[in-house]
Amino acid sequence: MNPDAMAIARKSDLDRSAGLVRGLLHGIPFILKDKIASEDQLATTAGSLALQGSVVSGDAFVVAQLRKAGAVLMGRITLSELADARRQARSSYNLTVNPGGSSSGSAIAVANNLVPSALGTETDESVINPAERNTIVGIIPTMVLVSRGGVIPESIHQDTVGTFGRSVQDAVYALDAIYAVGKDAGAIIINGTEMPSYQDIVSPSGWNWHYSTGRGYPNESEYTYIKVDFYNNFKSYMSGLSNTTIKSLADIVHFNNEHALAE
Repeated sequence: MNPDAMAIARKSDLDRSAGLVRGLLHGIPFILKDKIASEDQLATTAGSLALQGSVVSGDAFVVAQLRKAGAVLMGRITLSELADARRQARSSYNLTVNPGGSSSGSAIAVANNLVPSALGTETDESVINPAERNTIVGIIPTMVLVSRGGVIPESIHQDTVGTFGRSVQDAVYALDAIYAVGKDAGAIIINGTEMPSYQDIVSPSGWNWHYSTGRGYPNESEYTYIKVDFYNNFKSYMSGLSNTTIKSLADIVHFNNEHALAE
């Protein structure tokens, strides 16, 4: 919970009374998946004890955009550690089932009416799946539409920031606020391209990121390049943090082994 949230909300109410309204989200609360940095008293840890106490260099671009629109950050919400590594939130409707993916905490917060909208991230179904399983709206924009600056990465080739809402309107209001090409805005789309070998690398029975590995071609597997991206991209992100000795995934593994009981 953001310890400054109530003070910010009261200031927003006073500003509205004085005729100062910053945007459609003025005074409206939102929650962040704990992969998205905010420069305040909240720690950005991606669900890892190893990152407690680390200090980010500033707000993620999308957080700065929401603040600019007048939205109030209520806090940050749980995720599976480092996005899909381990641990998970619990479904709003059935505590015995998988709630959907690494952004499920954001989806559950919206489904439980804690906030009208929340931000999550998606590499593979991490917005779509939790939205479906928690009966809310989830929007994943094309990568070029929303900046990933200040977001703990998994894969620069697939990561994007998405929005959740109880209604399409709520999710779109949040998307409108964060839409802007900023730092690390994502891929460049080139029209007219073809993928001539897709029959060899895409499973005919549906999505399977281990498909090529199972056929003996691990270097063509989506899972393989995401692992490589994660190793390199995480190290790059950590180089921008202060007040931490954690600089790589190897450091995370070492910390977890040394603090197995706490983990």
